[in-house]
Amino acid sequence: MAKVSNAKIAALKIGDVIDVIAPGFACSQSDLENARAFLESKGYRVRIPVDLIEDHPLFSNSDPKRIRSLIKALKAKDSKAIWCLRGGYGSNHLLPALRKIKKQSPKMLIGISDITSLHGFLVQNWNWTGLHGALLDRLGKGQVPPDVEKELFEVVQGNLSEVVFSDLVALNKAALKNKKIKASVLGGNLKVIEGHVGTKDEFNFKNKIVFFEEIGERGYRVDRMLFHLSEAGVFKNCQAVVFGTFIGGDEPKSDPDSATTNKVDWVLQNWASQQKFPVLRGLPCGHDTIQRVLPLGTESVLTLGKKRELRVQTGVKK
Repeated sequence: MAKVSNAKIAALKIGDVIDVIAPGFACSQSDLENARAFLESKGYRVRIPVDLIEDHPLFSNSDPKRIRSLIKALKAKDSKAIWCLRGGYGSNHLLPALRKIKKQSPKMLIGISDITSLHGFLVQNWNWTGLHGALLDRLGKGQVPPDVEKELFEVVQGNLSEVVFSDLVALNKAALKNKKIKASVLGGNLKVIEGHVGTKDEFNFKNKIVFFEEIGERGYRVDRMLFHLSEAGVFKNCQAVVFGTFIGGDEPKSDPDSATTNKVDWVLQNWASQQKFPVLRGLPCGHDTIQRVLPLGTESVLTLGKKRELRVQTGVKK
């Protein structure tokens, strides 16, 4: 097993402070207040900068203000967690500023989608543990199923030591071999990860179980991204790839015969068949309705063969 040394993160207790950030897209004021009310209903103290969201052509705010909010939350000694309001696009703009500050003591960072950029940086450079889990705008609107929400809070409160994902689907012969792989999970949104190739914040998947999810990308675009990552050598020495949910991506409806055609499944299967390392599918993590929490950077065991399950340590301690 590759050495996993990511630091444990402290569990949330009633009354703890949670910093809310919006590193990517904005949301409505009502969604922001719903998010606040949601966390307060759970018994937490919520800190939201008064200027968190302002008019901007692309993002929730200007780069300097989003950077300021993020760094302030990272450095705050009185908060236990940083919860992202929304994904979208923009977190990559914040990484150059993070490279200029010293490593901070680990705390929870919760979010998915564009937050992949932040998870990647903090797991790889600061030895943090990331929680790939539901964003606050969805939680505040009640769009996360009760059982998924319950599991998420069992994790953040330190009541669950591992998350188990069963009934994974083998996509190639290597995944059918009776074998156990012990490694940490790293990954997130496929497009975001591809965007970091060739940069100072490229993902290093050596000895890792790689996780990908995606939304709204047609088959040929998913194929292009996976081909690019393969040609760039990103998968060299990885232990396995496990796909989460890939939703949307339907082909154009210009042809009545292909109005409901979606080629993503074929692309994933075809790409998997060309790989020597195990490739599986079935993590209920991503942009779909069910967004189970997936810890990143912690000890994990992927069982192949007939059982095919992934057991991931949460990295949260009471």
